[in-house]
Amino acid sequence: MISGDFRQRSAILLLIISLILIVLSIIIGHFFILKPNKNEYKNERCTSKNEAYEIRGDSILGKYSHAAVAVDNEQCSKIGTEILLKGGKAMDAAIASSLCN
Repeated sequence: MISGDFRQRSAILLLIISLILIVLSIIIGHFFILKPNKNEYKNERCTSKNEAYEIRGDSILGKYSHAAVAVDNEQCSKIGTEILLKGGKAMDAAIASSLCN
């Protein structure tokens, strides 16, 4: 009887240790292995039929306290932002920016 109880406890302990190792592997993989490289897009350029500009990974301003919309065209982004500032919903700004673009 003792050996059966011991086997059951050993199996449960092995299962718990395995689950902990799997969770740790996922966390390590997510934060260290799949970490995006910020300099990866440093020298790339956007070349669409409407405009061409350098792709920047970080925003120059980066702090938005009220509204922000990002699309391919700067004027369309401003239109979407104005819609948000006037009390429009995110979907309204998305539709306006998409139609403009």
